[in-house]
Amino acid sequence: MLMVTFKGVIIMSENQGESLTMHAMLVVWGQFGHCLGLIEPLGAVPLHQKTVVHTPQTKVIEYLVATLGGVKHLQDIRVVP
Repeated sequence: MLMVTFKGVIIMSENQGESLTMHAMLVVWGQFGHCLGLIEPLGAVPLHQKTVVHTPQTKVIEYLVATLGGVKHLQDIRVVP
């Protein structure tokens, strides 16, 4: 069993095998951006767009992360239930 602590939350996984991912660098880039204090200034940029579920600033940050993750089209980051 794999146990990881992140911000005081323990995340456990039953997966014993090796796991490969193409998005591992997102963790590194996210930590780097957090250390630089990048998220707070992006969240403070005034954008004139309505908020339905997510703020416009959150959408910009999500698009930045998706771009770093290799998403080529904006529609590819949609969450379909």
